[in-house]
Amino acid sequence: MNSSSCGYRIEQIEHPLTRQVTYLDKLIDELAKGRKPRLTEIP
Repeated sequence: MNSSSCGYRIEQIEHPLTRQVTYLDKLIDELAKGRKPRLTEIP
């Protein structure tokens, strides 16, 4: 799964809750598009 969202790299988001919400948002987007995302640990 690509690790950027809205121009931000998920790994560079400092606030842990914001980082997790962004990651989950991307995961939901991938599932909605019918793609099987590579499951990795939530950063």
